[in-house]
Amino acid sequence: MKALTKQSLRDFVLTPEQQAAVLQKMSKRDATLLEFLLATGARVSEALSIRCNAIKTTDETATITISGKGNKVRQLRVRASMLLRIQNAYNGQLYLFESSHGRPLDRSYVWRRVHSAAKRVGLNFSPHCARHTFATQRIAHTGKIKAVSRYLGHSTPAITMAMYVHESLSEEELGIGS
Repeated sequence: MKALTKQSLRDFVLTPEQQAAVLQKMSKRDATLLEFLLATGARVSEALSIRCNAIKTTDETATITISGKGNKVRQLRVRASMLLRIQNAYNGQLYLFESSHGRPLDRSYVWRRVHSAAKRVGLNFSPHCARHTFATQRIAHTGKIKAVSRYLGHSTPAITMAMYVHESLSEEELGIGS
């Protein structure tokens, strides 16, 4: 199996089928964390540092204030039903993703759990690939690079484009196809 490199991680975007296959190989508890990462594009460290008091809910939506890389404060949004599943799985009092000892989960634990499940279905990726998957899918779906960039907490859309826009030209688009 190919070793994980920064380039291979950057380029790895999970298909919906791959997402489902990996989630099926995880415990319900671990799967809720990966689902959250896939649904929000949060970095693992951002997700693990979410405090319960930073969450505001309505009937349909949960808005979560996080402090990201460079202490940039931004908001994530998820369905209230996803938040409820996470709360039922982790039962955190202080942190959303809390260990049984009342501390946030450890990044290396999360990496091992996600990487192990991925290996069981023949894939080689880390939890950070969930961020790449989210960003790439949102850009492809909406075409809103600036909005995705702001949501991810990037300082400029150029960073988002360099990391998450995976485009190539077909032979027809190059003018050499039939």
